[in-house]
Amino acid sequence: MRFLLLLAAFPALGAVGMVIAAVRARLHEPELRRTGEVAIATIVDSRRVTSDDGRVLFHPVLKFVTERGRSVRAVGDISSPRPFITDRTMAVVYDPRKPQTVLVGPGRSRAYLVGAVVFGVISVILVVFALISS
Repeated sequence: MRFLLLLAAFPALGAVGMVIAAVRARLHEPELRRTGEVAIATIVDSRRVTSDDGRVLFHPVLKFVTERGRSVRAVGDISSPRPFITDRTMAVVYDPRKPQTVLVGPGRSRAYLVGAVVFGVISVILVVFALISS
């Protein structure tokens, strides 16, 4: 029983660490991630950009419809060394007053919170199993 309780401490510590990471990420996320509206966008093209150091990068050109029904074409804030595959979808957060301003994805804070829940559930399962087996 002690071993299982000790084992349960590791995912519990992981959950606490993920919650702390989520709070820190939330504090440092751009305002748009906290206040913007979410839409599902389709990649329609890639925009080629040469960085200051001469590397070629590609940004996704996205098309989506706002909550008010307006069709928008915008360039995403992420980049890749290869062109993006068209007709794929991704979540974007946009400014409802200026929908061409988009951020790709929901942000790290949500991912950290999902991780915290997963680690928390694992910890609870181990504790319950330890209590049942004693």
